[in-house]
Amino acid sequence: MILKKINDILFKICGVISTALLFGIVAVTFSQVICRYFLKKSLIWSSELTVFFLVWMVFLACSMGYRKNSIASLTMVTDRLPPRGRSLAKIASACFMLIFVSVSFYGNMEIIRMAAGKVSSILHANMQFIYSAWSVAAVLMSLYALEKIMDAAIEFKNGGDIRKEVA
Repeated sequence: MILKKINDILFKICGVISTALLFGIVAVTFSQVICRYFLKKSLIWSSELTVFFLVWMVFLACSMGYRKNSIASLTMVTDRLPPRGRSLAKIASACFMLIFVSVSFYGNMEIIRMAAGKVSSILHANMQFIYSAWSVAAVLMSLYALEKIMDAAIEFKNGGDIRKEVA
């Protein structure tokens, strides 16, 4: 399935970027501590850069967590359903997620539009880029939701077993 291959590649790219951002957060924060306590000078840009890195890292990692089912969920009801019922619940859940990220993507596009020409106070970073973190995550989560819908549909067709081959 081509969507799964595309999602695998995007997932790996997100992992690399998230790791680099985490490393950047640690490096910038460590540099700030060293400068403040040993050089008695503060890096005025470090907190803003750390926040920007954190925003992007959180949204990319959130999309990764969604794909890997690592986001907390209550399964008390779905665990008691028959296999086909669980498959239908997975389809419904992914459809609701698709609707949510689509609506929030549209809303975030308005925020990005309003940020045109605005820059951050210290780094003078384009705020449209910073605000686009959620839109990127929403696109990724949409692709992951589509993959979940297809997997659950195959699972439903196979009587609740994803491992059976589709004829």
